Amino acid sequence: MNKTNKFTVAFFVLFFLIQIVILAIPPIFAQKIPLWVSDDFSNPASGFRVEKGEEVDYAYSEGKYYITNHAAADNFFWAKKSIFTNHDKEIIFEVEFKLLEGAKDVLSHGFSVSGKDNKTYFFKIIPKTSDFEIRYYKGKFGDLTEKKIHDDIIKKNFNETNKLWVNIKPDKIIVKINDKEIYTGNNPKDFTGTYGFFTSNAQKLEIDNFKFYEDVKINLVPNAPTNLAKENLGNKVNTKYAETSPYITPDGKTLYYCIHNSPENTGGEKDGGEIFYSESNDNGQTWTEKKNMGKPLNNDQANFVISSTPDHNTLLVGNSYKPDGSPNGGGFSITHRTKDGWEVPQKIEIEDFVSKGGTNEFCLSADRKVIIMTVLRDECIGGKDMFVTFNLGNNKWSKPKSMGKVINSVENEDTPFLAADGVTLYYASSGFPGYGSNDIFVTRRLDDTWTNWSEPQNLGQGINSNGWDAYFTLPASGNYAYMTNDLSGSLDIIRIKLTQNLKPKPVVLISGKVFNSKTKQPMSANITYNALKANKELGIATSNPTDGSYKIVLPAGEFYGFLAQKNEFISVSENIDVTKITEYKEITRNLYLSPIETGQIIRLNNVFFDFSKATLRNESFGDLDRLVKVLTENPNMNIEVGGHTDNIGTAQANTLLSQSRAQAVVNYLGQKGIAKDRISAKGYGMDKPSAVNTTEEGRQANRRVEVTILKN
Repeated sequence: MNKTNKFTVAFFVLFFLIQIVILAIPPIFAQKIPLWVSDDFSNPASGFRVEKGEEVDYAYSEGKYYITNHAAADNFFWAKKSIFTNHDKEIIFEVEFKLLEGAKDVLSHGFSVSGKDNKTYFFKIIPKTSDFEIRYYKGKFGDLTEKKIHDDIIKKNFNETNKLWVNIKPDKIIVKINDKEIYTGNNPKDFTGTYGFFTSNAQKLEIDNFKFYEDVKINLVPNAPTNLAKENLGNKVNTKYAETSPYITPDGKTLYYCIHNSPENTGGEKDGGEIFYSESNDNGQTWTEKKNMGKPLNNDQANFVISSTPDHNTLLVGNSYKPDGSPNGGGFSITHRTKDGWEVPQKIEIEDFVSKGGTNEFCLSADRKVIIMTVLRDECIGGKDMFVTFNLGNNKWSKPKSMGKVINSVENEDTPFLAADGVTLYYASSGFPGYGSNDIFVTRRLDDTWTNWSEPQNLGQGINSNGWDAYFTLPASGNYAYMTNDLSGSLDIIRIKLTQNLKPKPVVLISGKVFNSKTKQPMSANITYNALKANKELGIATSNPTDGSYKIVLPAGEFYGFLAQKNEFISVSENIDVTKITEYKEITRNLYLSPIETGQIIRLNNVFFDFSKATLRNESFGDLDRLVKVLTENPNMNIEVGGHTDNIGTAQANTLLSQSRAQAVVNYLGQKGIAKDRISAKGYGMDKPSAVNTTEEGRQANRRVEVTILKN
């Protein structure tokens, strides 16, 4: 044999030896299913029940979870919660059980997984007989496995641990107890994302070391924080009962929420919820003692606040009311502030409003033009979906329109909250990969169809727990989020300081009062705000009937006009340019209404001209069209349009410019049908300054157009 052949033989011998060695090594480098949830039950925020009852107790203690069944034989009790599962892929559940006391025969204890169409599957360990079986229940029990004795595997004695391992593959189920395989069978392809632990008969069960493996990826907000402080609002807000449905007003000063089953509620301990509120004047650092909203908003049905307008003078509330304030069934209603409190809520009429089951949640946009709802309808993809309805006027709203497959999942969508920017939507869902049974997601509206949204992003572990998270709400500033959480073992209201990447787009909160320009007394009026360039109304508000105060939210990116409106008065409009703001701002602007009386002078703040020219810009048409409407409704009114300038330039040039500008306004009014003998133009140049000409602000105030009522 030559050297080449010897080398070839040696190479193949070595190759096969290597293969034998490789085959003998355990597959430690094999790809494993990622660990998705690991729960050692050291924190009640796990999301399982914590309560003490006559028949069954649920409790956490020293890193264990306990279910104690006090009831007679064959009484079933279980603790369960939901988690996102992708049943097209392989999943594994693993948990340890220890029977501490009680009967060990008949139905005993184990692990449950919910199925479709109200079916539940039970993976049951029966220590006394060393049996294991899988049964399902829907009206009656059915068997999925045959009973087999596993004396050498299942531990029978008290205080001994049985570890249950369930591997659900797309085509089959594999079960191990104490690391030994005892069952392989077909997958009924019927499972959903709700799981739990159960016990029957009078016994005490200890549960520990729950693990859930699943190969999914969470679509996280970029750089999502993992450790945000979750601050319980304390006993001035929270009680030992369940607090849900928080809603923080846009100014961050009033928190509405619901307390369930308190003996102090109108309906007593069986009350499904009653509205309370607490107030803060220091950016949420401290809160006043909670107050019950009382009648007419609270009655014997479940009561809760859905949304508030920025002016805090209108509330959207759950369910409907009879004229005397008594319950009148489902849906939702609107109520307005009066001098004496709140009026009886009036039901909102939505075309073809149908909800086929479960709870429904709603959210009113800051501009009062849109309501987002989660309801169960025939058009739904799976569970509850999000729909949108549009304000048609006179308390009428359009037929609900699905918001599309991007943000609606095959599971339930819950508790939508549209931020003050009108674009950023936060909501809870169990239909996308997350950390617990329900997580908070964010998406952004991409156009005005309300069906085109960005892909939902999970807010991350800084917000979401491995329990049930929902009811996410935040003020216009976006600095803090308020939500329901079970950190203390019961549902409480907490707040979380948000990082910049979790906030909505910046807005400007404008507040002030509406005054009669003649008497200087506060007035109740409607407030509208418009996109000046497009001459398009964007939103409405209402001033307080007592002190005339108002608040509106203006999202970044527009040049706005805003004004108060009331019959028999002419509006003095204001404007603000927020096209370049990059952070939240608060601005104070009072608004004035001039009575339609001879001698009254009204400044047209939103009439604009090109520099040193008399050409009206498009932004002027909104104010001028409103003036046309006033003149049309008051056919005996005659007016003078006066033009004014600052003192830059010659007197002659300024007089000529102001006359030309006043005439341009008169010409516009004439083109809209106002008779020429009712309107006249006068250029005053720089003769009648309204402010000093030594500052730019003063000179700007002097460059103006005014209307004087000559006859009415």
